Amino acid sequence: MCIRDSIIAVLIALLAKHIIKGKDKLETRTGRTVTRWSAFERVMHWYVAISFIILGITGLSLIFGRTVLIPLLGKEGFAAWAALAKPVHDYLALPFAAGLVFILVMWFRHNIPRAYDLQWLKSLGGAIGDGHPPAGFFNAGEKVFYWLVFFVGITMTVSGFFLLFPNLGTVRESMQFWHIIHLSTGLLIIGVALGHMYLGSIGTEGVLEGMVSGEVDEGFAKQHHSLWYEEVKGSSKPAEEKAAPGASSAATT
Repeated sequence: MCIRDSIIAVLIALLAKHIIKGKDKLETRTGRTVTRWSAFERVMHWYVAISFIILGITGLSLIFGRTVLIPLLGKEGFAAWAALAKPVHDYLALPFAAGLVFILVMWFRHNIPRAYDLQWLKSLGGAIGDGHPPAGFFNAGEKVFYWLVFFVGITMTVSGFFLLFPNLGTVRESMQFWHIIHLSTGLLIIGVALGHMYLGSIGTEGVLEGMVSGEVDEGFAKQHHSLWYEEVKGSSKPAEEKAAPGASSAATT
């Protein structure tokens, strides 16, 4: 199955999950909030997210335009769209890459794997068993997403750089190679991002409001990021020093 089919599979899986299980709702709302994201972090997140969506739409339309858009827009309509999409994709590429590198560096320290992440992965974030496993500022699922974006996103960015500047001594065979790499990594990261977008919006209650306002309800913090919540509330040790596989239930909700 090619990566393009994998994107379709991701969409079907997300739809099935939402129909069968629905939104991951908060167990309690306290009405009290804690600050999760600074204004700067939120601006950078939305800057990169919106840039990625624009690049994804323009990139996909250029790749699959002949088979998808020409039947809808006609040849002249598609030609007009392509004349707009191509320069938008090219000119936005470098600003997006700069923003991506910045947030990867900014959140690097929160995404270092810890021993207690194994507990989260074993229970699939609480989907298996009772209760929610302990998690720090980012849970293990978010860390997996971060490292996928780190390696796949950087590879996509590097390949795009060679395509954007073909006069850097790149031979024809190399250009073909970078085209394949850029296409493959771009489709892969879009598939991964779809899951992130779902879980960060309608899939999990409380996530989106945190990235909009910067504040999350204490119930959300206790339920999904218990170790971080304890640290914020004055725990004597950083979260990464407190938990390990088999940590006490006090670290959970």
